[in-house]
Amino acid sequence: MDHKIERNRAESSWVKVSGDLNAAKGSWLIETQGDLIKATYVSYVDSGFLVPGWLESYLTEKSVPDLYQAILERASQLALRNKALTQQPESSKKL
Repeated sequence: MDHKIERNRAESSWVKVSGDLNAAKGSWLIETQGDLIKATYVSYVDSGFLVPGWLESYLTEKSVPDLYQAILERASQLALRNKALTQQPESSKKL
């Protein structure tokens, strides 16, 4: 794994070093653009054996949107929690 953090940008990338797959590599790139956050996910997997095209398509079309939905839900939860914490009176905030 490799991580890079710069102003308005963070990146994590990885490459498989062992296991059953011929190749597996990918990365996340998170960038802020004004008030927005852009997330780019890249993944490459070579199983080394025949995988039916319909199964490969299903996994891609199902898993990637599910991943982004989970990230969106978690980010929303954290934003709501942070908003609630910042709106509490000082006397009620826990240390």
